[in-house]
Amino acid sequence: MHAVTLEQVAGAAAKAIIPLLPYIAIIGTLGLTIYAAYKEWNKEADAAKKASEVAADTKKTYDDLKTSLQDVKSALEDLHSAEDNLDSLTKGTQEWRDALQ
Repeated sequence: MHAVTLEQVAGAAAKAIIPLLPYIAIIGTLGLTIYAAYKEWNKEADAAKKASEVAADTKKTYDDLKTSLQDVKSALEDLHSAEDNLDSLTKGTQEWRDALQ
């Protein structure tokens, strides 16, 4: 039986692979091209999805702000009502002091 060395196996593998290198390069390039086309194809969909998320966040922020402004408006109306009530009372009376609390 003839012993095969590691160098002989490596040399045989290199001889078998070297002719395939152009094909491997073509397949790799084709794969990268397909991937790039896929990313380009989905770029608009990804941008639309992101825009939709931003729009939803913006709407929520707007709604929260609107609610906060309505709360401030209501509080100001209550304050003005209390001021009007105090103005209608005689300053220093028990009724006036009760209205302050």
